[in-house]
Amino acid sequence: MDGRVDVVVAGATKAGATLLFNQGKGTFTPFMTFPTLSPVSAVALTDFTDDGKPDVLLVEPTLDRVVVYVNTSGDPDLDTQLPGPAPR
Repeated sequence: MDGRVDVVVAGATKAGATLLFNQGKGTFTPFMTFPTLSPVSAVALTDFTDDGKPDVLLVEPTLDRVVVYVNTSGDPDLDTQLPGPAPR
């Protein structure tokens, strides 16, 4: 973690979301993609597992589900997917 604010973006018409690393001076580069089965309507980053690492929550309203990618390393190598129902 370099202290810079990174960004997760998702499109309303395309499945998945992308983590963009902040390179400084207004420059972001794609780092990794979070696959989903349908377009994502909302993204949240928070520490769901109380381990001090940011996890990623993606909402897929067309499938009525939420997917949480749990950060299992010091890098944003989020490889644990926990699907669940979407909020109403």
